[in-house]
Amino acid sequence: MVSNTIQFLFKNKIYKIENPDPNNTILNYVRDDLKKTGTKEGCAEGGCGACTIVLGELNNNKLIYKAINACISFLPTLNGKHLILVEDLTDENNKLHPVQDAMVKFHGSQCGFCTPGFTMSLFSMYKNYTSITNEVVDEALSGNLCRCTGYRPIIDAAKSLNNKKDQDEFKKNENKTINLLKKIKNIDIEINSRGNMYFAPKTITNLKKILKKYPNAKILSGGTDLSLEVTKLRRQLKIIISLNSIEKLNFIKKNKNNIEIGATTSLFDFQNFIKNYFEDFHDVLKRYGSLQIRNVGTIAGNIAT
Repeated sequence: MVSNTIQFLFKNKIYKIENPDPNNTILNYVRDDLKKTGTKEGCAEGGCGACTIVLGELNNNKLIYKAINACISFLPTLNGKHLILVEDLTDENNKLHPVQDAMVKFHGSQCGFCTPGFTMSLFSMYKNYTSITNEVVDEALSGNLCRCTGYRPIIDAAKSLNNKKDQDEFKKNENKTINLLKKIKNIDIEINSRGNMYFAPKTITNLKKILKKYPNAKILSGGTDLSLEVTKLRRQLKIIISLNSIEKLNFIKKNKNNIEIGATTSLFDFQNFIKNYFEDFHDVLKRYGSLQIRNVGTIAGNIAT
């Protein structure tokens, strides 16, 4: 079964986009189509964090929240995920989310341009950690740049969230979110938008067929390098093949004499796994791009580049 429509969850509703432009970024879609302008473009290369959004993903019936750079993420990669923007953090009564409240109390904003990105990074941290140590804060904010505050008040805001019980609206709606995400069928995606094509096969067999037909296609996983051809070089990628729907390519296996890593395994997942076996490698990976980059970037993709 094949579809030309991507589906994702936004504001407790399943959104559908038929034949989206494969070269369009999530950032441009958020600002131009959803008219949500809290998410900013600073560098257009995943370096400053002003465009940080959070994606919720299902993993073994559990929601995982990942901060990513919207400026270098292609729109079709939203398929099957929960899109969370800075405007979504306040509840229906316009009460501030705990991370927003912390930023206010500790004066974490000056000019305000970078503030939404910092807030979303803090939100992801808040959702994924109860115990917030210096190491957790440093990693969570490693991909966000601020030219005004000197970071201290933002770090203070982050530390103030330590051991805070997660009782936000996202927690209250967790079961509903999981059920809605499960309604999005995991099927092959084939998009043709004004001659620009995008494929997201589910199996290695289907991947081979597409590669055979389009041997010059661009291969996409995290896209932290490939996307720059669009955002910085202003090129149009005619054919993109995404590997991210192929579950068999996302794995880490410890064998007798080696560790095997799937091509779509994120740097972040591998970083956390390798710590128990090769701590120096873990420490090097933590300096390899920001958390937003490592949440989607892969070792295979970086070696290939």
